Amino acid sequence: METYYLDNTTDEASLRLAARENGTSRRNVSDLQFILSDMTQNMKLEDSITLAHHLQHSLVDGMSTRLAEVKDLGVKKALFYVLVGARMPSVLVEMFFITNKTEGGAMNQESYQNTVVDALYDGILKYKESNLASKTL
Repeated sequence: METYYLDNTTDEASLRLAARENGTSRRNVSDLQFILSDMTQNMKLEDSITLAHHLQHSLVDGMSTRLAEVKDLGVKKALFYVLVGARMPSVLVEMFFITNKTEGGAMNQESYQNTVVDALYDGILKYKESNLASKTL
C-alpha cells in the first residue's frame, strides 16, 4: 500500500509510475512538473500530506488485521493527473494488485471490501479531527 499526494518529485520510481498511470511519457511528466510547480505551492499541499499520512496509517493497520502480509510503501509525492485541479485535500491510494492471486481474491470478498472502507473512513475521521484540533489552537 502506498499513498500519493500531488507535488513535484525527483524520485524516478514515482515519475515512472505517474507517467504510466497518466498514460503519457516520462518526458511529459517532467513538463507537467514544471507547469505545476507554482500551482502546487499554493494549493492544499499541507492538508493533502496530512490526509495521506492518516489514510496510509489507517489502511496499513486495518488491512494488517485481515491479510497475512501488508507492505507499507509509505506516503510519496507524484504528479498524477487525477489530483490536478482539486480545490480540496486530495490523495491517490494504491492498495492492491488485482492480478495478485491473494490480493485479488481478498478484494473479491465483501468482508475485505468492508475492511478497506472502514480503514479509509477511520483515516478521514482522524484527518478531520486533527484539522479541528489545529484550528482551535
